[in-house]
Amino acid sequence: MIFKFEGDGARRLGQWLSEDDNLTRATISVSGPPTPAGDQGVIVDVVRVLVDSTPLITAVLAAARTWLDRGQGNCAFTVHVPCANGSTFSATVRTAAEASEVEARFRRDCAT
Repeated sequence: MIFKFEGDGARRLGQWLSEDDNLTRATISVSGPPTPAGDQGVIVDVVRVLVDSTPLITAVLAAARTWLDRGQGNCAFTVHVPCANGSTFSATVRTAAEASEVEARFRRDCAT
């Protein structure tokens, strides 16, 4: 599962997920490209979450929804999840309400 951010937010979400007791089986890493000295522009940070089951994926999505709902994230992120059928589920989330919709779509389209 990959959360891609444009702007800041990845490090805060990575920390939030790392502290969630329901995600102790998930491996969470945060990365972003180095910005050359004097360069300006959009930096895309990435939070990678390695999980081994659909319930854990939905727990990560629920934690991200809570993170947005508490005002921790002031940015959009795109989540990419490989599905068991070989396809990839992708969705962009800007609000906690959208996170709920994405979680429901994931359960419908990818978790079955």
